[in-house]
Amino acid sequence: MSTDESLRRLYGRDQGDVPPLFRWLFSSRDFDVVLPQTEDEAVAAVRDAYAQGVPIVARGAGSTAFGQSVPILGGLVVDACFLKSIRRFEPDKGTVTVDAGVRWSDLSAFLAERECAIGSYPSSWYSTVGGWVQTGGCGMLTHKFGPLRSQVTRLKAVVADGVVLDLEPNHADFDAFFQTEGQMGLLLQVTLRIRPKPEGEYPLAVECKDPSDAWKLYVEARARPEVLHASIYNAERMRHFNETFKSRMQAKQSGLGERGLVSGAPAVLLYAESREHWLALRDWVRGQGRKEAAAHAGAYLWQERFYPLKGKRADEAFLGSELAVPDAQAHRYAATLEALARQSGVALSIEANAAGPGESVVIASFRAPAASNEFFARLALVFTMDRVGVEQFGGRLYHVGTYNTPFVDRKFGAERLAALTKTKRRLDPKGLFNPGKFFDFRTRLTSWLKPSSHWKAARWLIPRIEDKPWVFRLAGLLAGLLPTGPGPKDTGTALNRAARECVNCGFCLPVCPAYLATRDERTTARGKLGLALAMDQGLKLSTKDVELLHSCMHCGACTAVCQSTLDLVPAWRDLEERAAKQAGGKPAKAIEAFVAGVEASEDYRRLLRRGYIVEREVPARP
Repeated sequence: MSTDESLRRLYGRDQGDVPPLFRWLFSSRDFDVVLPQTEDEAVAAVRDAYAQGVPIVARGAGSTAFGQSVPILGGLVVDACFLKSIRRFEPDKGTVTVDAGVRWSDLSAFLAERECAIGSYPSSWYSTVGGWVQTGGCGMLTHKFGPLRSQVTRLKAVVADGVVLDLEPNHADFDAFFQTEGQMGLLLQVTLRIRPKPEGEYPLAVECKDPSDAWKLYVEARARPEVLHASIYNAERMRHFNETFKSRMQAKQSGLGERGLVSGAPAVLLYAESREHWLALRDWVRGQGRKEAAAHAGAYLWQERFYPLKGKRADEAFLGSELAVPDAQAHRYAATLEALARQSGVALSIEANAAGPGESVVIASFRAPAASNEFFARLALVFTMDRVGVEQFGGRLYHVGTYNTPFVDRKFGAERLAALTKTKRRLDPKGLFNPGKFFDFRTRLTSWLKPSSHWKAARWLIPRIEDKPWVFRLAGLLAGLLPTGPGPKDTGTALNRAARECVNCGFCLPVCPAYLATRDERTTARGKLGLALAMDQGLKLSTKDVELLHSCMHCGACTAVCQSTLDLVPAWRDLEERAAKQAGGKPAKAIEAFVAGVEASEDYRRLLRRGYIVEREVPARP
C-alpha cells in the first residue's frame, strides 16, 4: 500500500484534461493505493476496506476521460493492473479466461501466437479487459461480433464484505457489471469468446463528395456481408488525419508528407479480413461510381483507430461528446452538431463507428485552450450537444463517469436505472464501491448534501445556463479564488512541453519494463511527465521519487506507442538531471542493480520479442 503524495497526484485523475477547479471539486487526496498481485490479495483488500467503511475505487489503465476512476470521496484505490494472468486458454471451448487487469494488447498478442483472435475490442488498445467491461463495451468489430456483453461468457467479482461471485450470462446480476463503472464491486476474472485468427487486415478508405454521400455509403456498406467494421469521418476529422500524417512523414523525411494523406473530403473506412472480401468491397464501391483511396491511406486510417487523441498541442485540451445514436438519425445529428459548432466558432471533428444493429457511436470533439476561461465557456457547447442528441435524435450517453452524472438517465433510461439502483443497494449496501458517481452524486465541496439534491440542482441549473457562455467564463474567473492550485505553466523547456502535450492515455504503462518491474506508475512516461509538471509547480521530490525517476531503461518503448508522438528518451535525461540536482546526486548502486535485474526478466524479453523495445540507447552506467 502506498500513501506517497506524488503517487496520489497520479491516481487522483484520469485521462480527462480538466481544469484544476474540476479536479478540486471531484477528487480527494485523502486516499491510499494498493496494487494486488493475486486474487486473494484483491479480495482481502476489499474485505478489509469494506469492514472499516472505507470507499473502494477500482482502477485499470486510468484511460477514461469522464472521471470514472477518480476517487471523489477518497478511500482506497485498488489498481488492478497487476492482476494480469491469462488463466485458461481453451480453444476447444472457444474461450479464454483472464484476470481483469490483462491488457487487450497483451491478450491479442497471446492469442495471435496461438492462431486465435478476439471478437470486438476497444480502440483504447492498452486498456484492461475489466476496465472495458465496466466502462463501455462497444468498439471495433462490434458490427460483426456484437458488443462486449455478447463476447463474455463468465465474470468473477468481489462485492460487499469480500463475497466472491461467479456469474454466467443467465445470472440476474451478470448485466449489472457492464457499463456501471465499478460501482457494483471489483472484477477479478473475465471469460471471453475467441475465434480463429483471421487471414489478415484489409481496410478500404473511400472519399466522398459531401457528408450526405458519405453517410449514404456508410449505411449501405454496413449491409454488406464482407464488412466487419465501418467508420465515417467528417472533413474536419480528415483534416486532423492529414495533419498527423504529414507530421509523421516529415519526421521520416518522406516525400509523402508534402502532399498529405487524402484530399480532406468526408470519408468512409470499411474493414474486411480477407483479400477476397476486400476485392468484393472494392468492386462494389467502384460499381457505385466511387473510387477507393490509395492503399496506404486506408492502412493509416485503420492504424489510427488506436490513437484518437493524436495531434494534441501543449496548453490545449479536447472537449466533446460521445453518444450512441440510431443510424436513421445519425446523419441529421452530425449535421446539427456542425451547425452548432459554427455558431460557437469552433471546428468540430466528427467520427462515427458502427455499433449494434442500426446504431452508431458518434464522437464529436473540438480543441479548446486548457485551464482557461475560454475552456469553461466551451463547456456550454458540450452540454448542448449531449442534450440535442438525446432529446431530438434518440441518442444515449456512451459514458457517465463523474461529469455526466446529473443526466445518467440519458444512458440507461428510467426503468433500467431503477433496476440497477436496486441491484446496487443489494450488492453494495454501504455504498462504498466508487462512491460519488451516478448512484451517489456528490462533490468534495458539497458532500454534506444528499445525492438527490445534487441531481435536482444540476438538472435545474445546466439547461438555464447552457446558452450563456458568459456564465461559464465567470465560473472560470471565480475558480481563481478557490484553492485549486494553478494549471500547468510553460517553463520553455522541452521536458515541460512534452509534459503539457501528454494526453495521459496510459499507452506507455504496459510496454514499460521499468513499470513492470517496480509496479509503480512513477516510472512510466505518464507518471514521469506528471511529476515533471508537479516539480514546475513546486513539488519537492522524496527519496523514493528520485530513485523511481532514475529507474528507466531508456529503451524507447514509450516513444513507440505515444499518442502524441513525443520523443521521450531525451526528456528522461533532462528529468533525471533535475531530480539528481534536487537530491544531491544519483542513486548509483540502485540504478546498477535495477538495470541488471530488468534485463534478466521475462517481461523484458517479452517486450523485446514483440518489438516494443527498440534499444535505441543503452542506459549510462553510473
